[in-house]
Amino acid sequence: MGSETKRAGVRDIVAIGASAGGIEAILKILGELSADFPASVFVVIHLSPESKSVLPEIIFRKTGFRAVHPENNQRVETGVVYLAPPDYHMTVHEGRIAVEKGPRENRHRPAIDPLFRSVAVSYGSRAIGIILTGSLDDGTAGLQAIKMCGGIAIVQHPEDALFPGMPENALRSVDVDHCVPMAKISGLLKELVGERVEAKNGADCNMPALDAKAKPKTMTPREMMSKLGPPSGFVCPECNGPLWELNEGKTTHFRCLVGHQFSPESFLVEETEALERSLWVAAKTLEERVTLLNRLAAKATSVGQTTTATSFRQKADESEEHVEVIRKMIGRLQS
Repeated sequence: MGSETKRAGVRDIVAIGASAGGIEAILKILGELSADFPASVFVVIHLSPESKSVLPEIIFRKTGFRAVHPENNQRVETGVVYLAPPDYHMTVHEGRIAVEKGPRENRHRPAIDPLFRSVAVSYGSRAIGIILTGSLDDGTAGLQAIKMCGGIAIVQHPEDALFPGMPENALRSVDVDHCVPMAKISGLLKELVGERVEAKNGADCNMPALDAKAKPKTMTPREMMSKLGPPSGFVCPECNGPLWELNEGKTTHFRCLVGHQFSPESFLVEETEALERSLWVAAKTLEERVTLLNRLAAKATSVGQTTTATSFRQKADESEEHVEVIRKMIGRLQS
């Protein structure tokens, strides 16, 4: 389990991304590997930022693997499982691990894509990327990067996944090497890890572009325009700044000036939630309007202003109809 060595041409880096149901899947895979497994394993699971993770202790107890939430700038070692800490992105650069807050990506921090992109840039054909159970499509763009840079792409079979969304999206957009049930992934890793591979990166690997995405930073509008052209016309759900559309192979994602990034599905979810919030505000405002109009109608009636009272009640009835329309719209969004 010594420090990472520059064994160019030896496949020894495994990056795993999972969401809902992922802890059980990762324990199953690691439990069928020996603790002296000759690779460094990097894992991102979508965790609540408020939670105190005890995953390192669980993994060690259940599998025997040394597992840690790494410190920033920690050196990569073989035979260690590195777990992204809650509310921090984890990336790898030149044999060292970066652990940073950074802008959320695909609505998550930690997110899978930043890790996968950095692994693609740093290790090329030495890397294996694995997408396990989970919803939406975090990890798809990162798995595409690993594949484009000469690495191996593995996806848990959707029919075998507790939540098939992430595997299904990866299969739609990435030319994966292996789509297998979870029970076969550990055996596959035993075959692949340690194999000698060409040290060069894949022919389609756009290293400068991937490196820029692997190290996201705030950019000025001028910098974004010079690198990516005009903005998409969409607005970032996180900071309300302009979004730029980036296309890579079969994958598309959106990025703002701050560095928030969204896959298509995560962007749609954010947009839907923003719309729902706006509709609830509109419904609440209209309900307050109904209460006020009815109160004014009652007061007008008490002083004999019949015509005015009738007008107020008509407006209250119209507002109630509008509230009902909005509630039906919210119901459709939630279905």
